[in-house]
Amino acid sequence: MKHTYWLILILIVSGCASIDPAVLSEKERLSVVGLAREKVLLEIPDISQEEIYFIKNEQPKSSYYKLSGHYADYTFNWIIKDNQGIVVHVRGDILTLEGAKIERFYK
Repeated sequence: MKHTYWLILILIVSGCASIDPAVLSEKERLSVVGLAREKVLLEIPDISQEEIYFIKNEQPKSSYYKLSGHYADYTFNWIIKDNQGIVVHVRGDILTLEGAKIERFYK
């Protein structure tokens, strides 16, 4: 019985670990960032030319928490100015951005 608790604890901890860069190949990472860019450009109303340029040319700050396979909690943040930016966040398949939500944020 004691071994069962340890096994469950190990499975929980390993499933919630941050995604190692090796989980996504460079090609997959570039594809995912490209999908995030497309979603932002299509779904943010009244996006300015400055914001469009920034989204197209700057790398977002990103964080991932692996759940299983390519499923993860993840966010992409573009900080446009000191006090505002755009975030893409989702829990789902990181390769398709299924269920992604896009929001502006103000600090």
